[in-house]
Amino acid sequence: MIDPHKPNKNKGETCSLAYAKATGIPYFATDEMNLQPIIDSQLNMGIDDIKCMRIVDIIQMAHDDQISVSRKVCKALWIVAGKKKDIFDKEIWPVEG
Repeated sequence: MIDPHKPNKNKGETCSLAYAKATGIPYFATDEMNLQPIIDSQLNMGIDDIKCMRIVDIIQMAHDDQISVSRKVCKALWIVAGKKKDIFDKEIWPVEG
């Protein structure tokens, strides 16, 4: 996960994953599509394993009432992840009415 040519690349995710592992947080929201195999080989040992979930998948689960997360919270998660608000409002979870 750490590239010796870019030592600070993914540093935030590396620190966040270390915290999640140390505290037993089972889910990790990310947009890194290829992160799960790295976590499986480097961190997951069968105890307090971490499962990566893409932010868009979490939002879709909330939209489909599979999890109890409001649209407002999902939109905040989307924006904090650096995504465009317009895309959320028009494509991801449009307001009906």
